[in-house]
Amino acid sequence: MGIANVGGQNLQNLPKYVIRNSLLKRSFCQFSSNEMAVSTEAGKSFARRDRLLEIEAKVRDWWEEKDVFRAESCEKPRQLDEKFFGNFPFPYMNGFLHLGHAFSLSKLEFAAAYHRLRGANVLLPFGFHGTGMPIKASADKLAREIQQFGNPASISYYGG
Repeated sequence: MGIANVGGQNLQNLPKYVIRNSLLKRSFCQFSSNEMAVSTEAGKSFARRDRLLEIEAKVRDWWEEKDVFRAESCEKPRQLDEKFFGNFPFPYMNGFLHLGHAFSLSKLEFAAAYHRLRGANVLLPFGFHGTGMPIKASADKLAREIQQFGNPASISYYGG
């Protein structure tokens, strides 16, 4: 099974950059559908689940062997033609994370992983946004607490 036929798919008509891609040259997608082992539990077949778990294990082993997610140190930068920088609109530091954050970040994570697998030097920083109205709201809350409890807060009122 070579480059022209990976995982039962004919790759002859794909663009050259896909064929040239190092991911395909040492592909982990070389599986055939007749390799499925059948597990039965109470009369149910879990062949699909078992097959997916088997594929996942092979892919994870391949990732670990090839150091796919290893970040390069800045002390000795890689000599690559391709670089990828991704940026995410940081959530506010005092706000709640919600599904929209995960939705937006997952697209960027996917793009970064894709470029990393293609051999690009990927930089994907993450942080929290700490300016603007949320900071003013935090300062106003702190001012109300200082007015209510004093500065510094006196614990004598509480029996101390």
